[in-house]
Amino acid sequence: MSVNEISVPYLKVTQPVGTFYVASMDFRDVLAIAKADIRTLDKGGAFDRYLGIQRNVSKKRQSEIASYCTTIDATFPTSIILSIQSMDENGIDKGNIRFENGLMIIKKEENVASILDGQHRLEGMKSALMDLENIKFDLNVTIFIDADIDKQAQIFSVINKAQTKVNKSLVYDLYEYSVNRCPQKTAHDIVRVLNRKMESPFYKKIRILGMTNDAETETIAQATFVEWIIKYISKNPMKDRDALKRKSFFGKSKLEKADIEESKKLIFRNMFIDENDSEIIQILYDYFCCVRDRWPNAWNENKDDNVLNKSTGIIALMKFLRDVYVNSLNQDKPFRDYCKRVFSNVRISDNSFSKREYIPGTSGQSTLYKRLCESFNS
Repeated sequence: MSVNEISVPYLKVTQPVGTFYVASMDFRDVLAIAKADIRTLDKGGAFDRYLGIQRNVSKKRQSEIASYCTTIDATFPTSIILSIQSMDENGIDKGNIRFENGLMIIKKEENVASILDGQHRLEGMKSALMDLENIKFDLNVTIFIDADIDKQAQIFSVINKAQTKVNKSLVYDLYEYSVNRCPQKTAHDIVRVLNRKMESPFYKKIRILGMTNDAETETIAQATFVEWIIKYISKNPMKDRDALKRKSFFGKSKLEKADIEESKKLIFRNMFIDENDSEIIQILYDYFCCVRDRWPNAWNENKDDNVLNKSTGIIALMKFLRDVYVNSLNQDKPFRDYCKRVFSNVRISDNSFSKREYIPGTSGQSTLYKRLCESFNS
């Protein structure tokens, strides 16, 4: 077998769309043959023409995958989908692919295959793993042979159109089953405790799994609350999760505590590292009890026009929490007493948290946050 060829066992699959082949390939081999057929605007002809079927690579998504694929439990179980043309436009065999003795043999050469799905995974792996010699990472690869551009476009569109975005609250709820400590699990557990505790300001107010079971009381999406707790624990929660898992398995790799300056942003980080989750719960409990006491009607009533106990209000309040907590460190009174004083200086009435005043979305969140901050100057 030539060193310029990739030889792998395969499975033949026949479906209404036609026949395709499934194989396990080393990610380096996939990168050696695959290119993304990026959709671009070609102005070289008489008419502007759109060429290609793939989307441009998102640098943010690529970076996220690069970080993920170096973790201890990284996995990409779904297929990278490739298209290989075996013949040129004149019907002459290009020697790109053949089958011998139960093996699929692919020419190991750039641009032999086009990527129909999986470009971000491949770009992420390329940037993170190519220089790591001891990394073994096989990919599940599906290969279509001699699919014309119409069929390729159809496959791509069906894959992406059919995908349903996973509910974020469900994703975070699944961390309940994690056996290892991590920012995501801790934040999830904290939200669950606050939702179940009868005297908590969040009692039965959280939409667990993002779905409403009681429309009269549940106003806050689980994911919204969880994500803001995570923001105050970690700049890179996936990296922290990986480090803690490695520590559990191998007894090494621990988290770095936040220094004085960093702890002004990551206010819960050192508590998390010290496994002092009860302190995080107490801070959130005291802070939002003061919110509830300051604006009891807006906090407790689930009216369509009221934003305080919905995403707009919760996000603005969580953002303001950092300012309040950092300022409280210079006070000689308990945190809850300081919160009470801060909120007493906020010049917003109990009946003014309307959507007209605070437009749902980032604009309303920013407006409310700025008005909360004015309390420090009162």
